[in-house]
Amino acid sequence: MESSPGKETRISVLYVDDEPALLDIMKTVLERSGLFTVATTKDASDALRMLDLHRYDAIVSDYQMPGMDGIELLKIVRDRFGSIPFILFTGKGREEVVIEAINNGADFYLQKGGDMKSQYTELSNKIQYAVSRRRVELDLRESEERYRNVVEDQTELICRFLPDGTHVFVNEAYCRYFGISREEIIGSRFRPKLPREDRDAVTRLIETLTPDHPLGTIDQRIVMRDGSIRWQRWVDRAIFLPGGTMKEFQSVGRDITELKTAEQALRQNEEKYRAVFENTGTAMVTIEEDQVISLANDEFARLSGYSRDEIEGKKRWAEFVVPEDMERMVEQHRLRRQNHDKALTHYEFRFITKSGEIRDIYLSIDMIPGTKKSIASLQDVSRWKNTQKALVESEERFRQLFSRMPSGVAIYEAVDDGGDFIIKDFNTNAESIEHVRKDEVVGRRVTEVFPGVKGFGLFSVFQRVWRTGTPEYFPKAIYRDARDPGSWRENWIYRLPTGEVVAIYNDITDRKLSEEALKQANKQLNLLSSITRHDILNQLLSLRAYIQVSRGLLENKPALAETFDKEEKIAGIIEEEIIFTRDYQEMGVKKPSWQNLNAVINQVIPQLPRNDVSITVDRSDIEVFADQLLEKVFFNLLDNALHYGGSTLHEIKIASQVGEESLTIICEDDGTGIRPEDRPYLFTRGFGRHTGLGLFLSKEILAITGMTIRENGEPGKGARFEIVVPRECFRISGGNAGLGN
Repeated sequence: MESSPGKETRISVLYVDDEPALLDIMKTVLERSGLFTVATTKDASDALRMLDLHRYDAIVSDYQMPGMDGIELLKIVRDRFGSIPFILFTGKGREEVVIEAINNGADFYLQKGGDMKSQYTELSNKIQYAVSRRRVELDLRESEERYRNVVEDQTELICRFLPDGTHVFVNEAYCRYFGISREEIIGSRFRPKLPREDRDAVTRLIETLTPDHPLGTIDQRIVMRDGSIRWQRWVDRAIFLPGGTMKEFQSVGRDITELKTAEQALRQNEEKYRAVFENTGTAMVTIEEDQVISLANDEFARLSGYSRDEIEGKKRWAEFVVPEDMERMVEQHRLRRQNHDKALTHYEFRFITKSGEIRDIYLSIDMIPGTKKSIASLQDVSRWKNTQKALVESEERFRQLFSRMPSGVAIYEAVDDGGDFIIKDFNTNAESIEHVRKDEVVGRRVTEVFPGVKGFGLFSVFQRVWRTGTPEYFPKAIYRDARDPGSWRENWIYRLPTGEVVAIYNDITDRKLSEEALKQANKQLNLLSSITRHDILNQLLSLRAYIQVSRGLLENKPALAETFDKEEKIAGIIEEEIIFTRDYQEMGVKKPSWQNLNAVINQVIPQLPRNDVSITVDRSDIEVFADQLLEKVFFNLLDNALHYGGSTLHEIKIASQVGEESLTIICEDDGTGIRPEDRPYLFTRGFGRHTGLGLFLSKEILAITGMTIRENGEPGKGARFEIVVPRECFRISGGNAGLGN
């Protein structure tokens, strides 16, 4: 066999034919493809001598030759050279020749004649297929032998144990295998972990051993310490004392995991091999010149809904074609037989099943060389076409959504292990916000397009989201865009399942300017309110001073004393109203924060007017997320209890009840309680014995973070105020708010 650089991987072919011209033509055509090196001879006996001297990948032989025909050559080749691929290439088309060739081990039978180009192509394909198949078989055989050698070379595991499972001996290989020392095993009932079904099988085997049949073999799985599964083969021998009493068991085992894996791989390859030769996996039919289907496989029967008996020799090809595709199918059927080169070999058509269902089919069809028959392979692509259609529609919907979103949207792909990001897409609003065109930025690096992106923190958010997959809002406070100092941005960053990073962002400059303007207006109003309140309180102070002076001047006039009392009461109410405006103004100005409930109440207690009432808090680990004026809420509740609890008031209790969705803070006393007719108005502004502002203010302070308050006591048994805190606004110190943060 010739050998030259670049030809080592070519298939070596021995071609035997008594026609010199055909030898030269076939050698030239096959070698021109670059896939083959071809050695030729006119004599079958000479071919055998060549086989003794050289190794060939395949043999192509004529049938009828002087001295020794192709069948005789085939028999000798099979006897002396084994399963080397052998293709009978002959002008004889008799059925008995074909049968004899196949019976004697020919891989393929190919009849000469017809279109030479197609014939060379078919011969080339059959040679490649036969050689490939043999190589697979040899590889499997070699692999099986290799696995067998590995298994045979392993050291066997040996152990002996009593009927109750106590080990009396193990060898070093056993200890190494299971990762446990001999000292730990001897005297123990150590037993490797087995799946339940394997454990039951071992028990059944042990139970079958008798003095007459003391040996048993079993393949079982072992669950190793790292959780992996290994296969072992054990030969168990029961050792009996005279009289038949069981003494002990001796087991010799070896790891056969590789063997099992090899056997499984071999089975799988055999199944694949069988599937290739016995069933292509696609619907196939053979069609006669008159369109009658002469042969159909099971896949075609399943596709059509008919049985093979209903199809073969009875159904015409055209019966499975929708009327709209009929003309083309009939024309292709004609062209295939009259002008083969112009006929299509691959195209789609619509197929009608027995039930009338229409399926989209991808058809591969061609003539069987040397016959008027055609062979067709049909692949049902209905689901694929429907999926493709749905995908196109989905992509279009996404594209419309992407381009029309009111926010700017940009898609990025990480490069350099997250060291930078390539801009993959940019929607219309992103162009407007950034004042760039999409074609100017797509395909470029973020750090190149926006050089300052690392400076204000957004780039590190990209990297973090890309690595963790956790969406983030950036920033936690709205930020001024460093690239455009006159504008403000906010971003939401996500990672797609593809690994790409998406940024959805808005230009919130107008909103930010409005917020700044509102903040300035509030600042001015608060300043005005503070000045006005200060002046009014000063005037009230002067008014009260004049009232006191007037009392002294007119102390002998009782009628005027009552008037002075009323004036002082009115002045007190005005003062409380003014102080309320200060508290109400401060409410919500500072951000809410986490506050320890016990600490808040301990700050309130020293401010109370009485200290003769017991005030207790059941827990010190409750924290609530509330406005900075939370202290005033509890001052109002405790102060009201002390003022209006009556003579029966001796104790005020504050308890916390943690539920799945909320926390309830209970403030209850043992005083006279709230009258039922007053309960609906308790938290209404102006209701009460003085200004009626305390409970109203408390309700407003709690509402800032979503908390509510209600009174739920029984008249005569004390007041009971319940503050309900939503899940996200409470936590246990050191734990989670809502039992989560």
